[in-house]
Amino acid sequence: MPPMLAYRFLRKISDWTLEGFYSDVHVSGREHVPEEGPLIIAATHHNEIIDIAALSATIPHRRQVRFWAKSTMFKNIFARELLTSAGSIPVQRNPDSASTGPGSNGHGPGGGGKAGMSQAALFRDTSAALAAGSVVGVFPEGTSYSEPRIVQVKDGAAWAAVEYAKAVRRGEVREGRELVVVPAAVVYTDKSQYQSRVCVRYGEPIPISRYVEGLKEEDEEATRAVVKGVSAEIERRLRALTINAEDWDTLSAAAAARELFFPKPLSLGLDNYVDVSQSLVDTLTDSTATSEAGQTAKGSLVRYLALQRYTGISSTTLESLFPSPLSVAMGSSSSSKPPGVTEALRTFFYQLVATLLHPRALLFFPMFAVHAPGYLTGWIASYFLSPRTEEESKTQFKAIFGGLGLAASYSAVTRLAWKFVNQPFAYLDRLVRRDALPNSLIEFLQHLAAYLHSSDDWIIKLLKRSVAFVLLGCGTTRLLWSWHNLFVMLGVTSPTRTDATQEELKRYSRPKPPLANPFIKSHSPVSRRLAAGGAEIDAKSIPTSIPSTSKFIRPLFAAREEAQTSLRRYITELSASEAGHEVIAKLRSGGGNL
Repeated sequence: MPPMLAYRFLRKISDWTLEGFYSDVHVSGREHVPEEGPLIIAATHHNEIIDIAALSATIPHRRQVRFWAKSTMFKNIFARELLTSAGSIPVQRNPDSASTGPGSNGHGPGGGGKAGMSQAALFRDTSAALAAGSVVGVFPEGTSYSEPRIVQVKDGAAWAAVEYAKAVRRGEVREGRELVVVPAAVVYTDKSQYQSRVCVRYGEPIPISRYVEGLKEEDEEATRAVVKGVSAEIERRLRALTINAEDWDTLSAAAAARELFFPKPLSLGLDNYVDVSQSLVDTLTDSTATSEAGQTAKGSLVRYLALQRYTGISSTTLESLFPSPLSVAMGSSSSSKPPGVTEALRTFFYQLVATLLHPRALLFFPMFAVHAPGYLTGWIASYFLSPRTEEESKTQFKAIFGGLGLAASYSAVTRLAWKFVNQPFAYLDRLVRRDALPNSLIEFLQHLAAYLHSSDDWIIKLLKRSVAFVLLGCGTTRLLWSWHNLFVMLGVTSPTRTDATQEELKRYSRPKPPLANPFIKSHSPVSRRLAAGGAEIDAKSIPTSIPSTSKFIRPLFAAREEAQTSLRRYITELSASEAGHEVIAKLRSGGGNL
């Protein structure tokens, strides 16, 4: 096995990225990943390089993963050296190919032309890595994308597994532990949002020997059928590990319902996040929600989520300012109407004063000043370098440039701390009288400064100062790393005549979906299905922003009330059926507001 020195370095960066960008990382299914032996991780791919970071940082036993990487990334000599040292295996990507394998557009071992040769090299390198007991990471969807569900699973991972099994039979690689394919899903609560959450789910392993038993080497049709069977099993298990909706409206409605049922930020644990979300999706799908109450609830939930996205005010924020809990069991009739001017002003000034005068503000503002450069550089990079509709691109630019901004900020703080360590009393005497400090602290600082400046040998002196500086830098970074309603008032206090018109509200009744990904098969039946009922809608026709947030505040409250009322009515209707009992039981098990 190659040393993969760059991989160790990049994995540490992955650890920092997940720890710094997301507030919580939950890993389940660790028991499904073997500690040793050949292994293919077939993972979802919905967030660019962040998916690679998530798998590298969370894979059990800290196993090293050799990822398949686009061959175009190896053209640059520096990138090629880095990727090679990281153990990456080049793969040629074809946007017009639905699968890889013999006879499919020249792909796969035995395929014709340059593409066939590159695929043969890919499977040869993959088999060599597996023979050495390595983990190979494959994203069978073929590209990173944002869609309401998994829309394609290509055959590359299955071909690699079958070709390795055949190579073992031919004696080309040493037979060892059985090869298994472990499906893995990386699910984000809001993948481009700082301090959101992520759960990594490892599914039950798929033993390849079960599929290739009795397979004849020369029987290409049988081999292709085996590959299709393995791919179908990978797709089935990936769907079971993720959230999948028929269209964007269903996914949006389920997201709005989830926020109403779980109004507090952490009220829905990541261990239940996927199951609860999928349960809401199933409840709101067109095939299930055929009643008038179901269709009404779905439409109102979509409109409510759309206004949340356009105004930038989440249901959680709205609930914290002006609570209006959804309570199905109690038959609550609580109102979500906008607060009066007096209440809005009182809430605004109360929270402003309480925030500024609270003791935690003394800790918040220094930490905010330190972390502000990271947030600023991340936001600027995301805004100017990533397309507005590509959420996954925003994430990686925020993570990369935000990390660079934090590195510069932490370095400045470390430098100030270093100056203090070398000359502590030159700074302390400006802030506080020395006799007000504990004698033990004074003695410690004196001994520390004397130790760093002692020794006649300049080499020893330099070594001591260098080690102390590194330790101080690591300690300072670790400390900083760990500390981590104006629009409502303006909207409520403004005259009602300034509110958005019905025509404007109609334009902003759907969240802006991402644009189509060119590497997704054009004939995919769900890739561009946006409206309930499957109607095609041009994503470019939906606006990306609103003219004024304050104009939409009162409509936002009205949309919340409508969504709560229709959802309460629909869930009450469902409670009379067996399927409704299951949904309500799942929501209650997750701690939902029922």
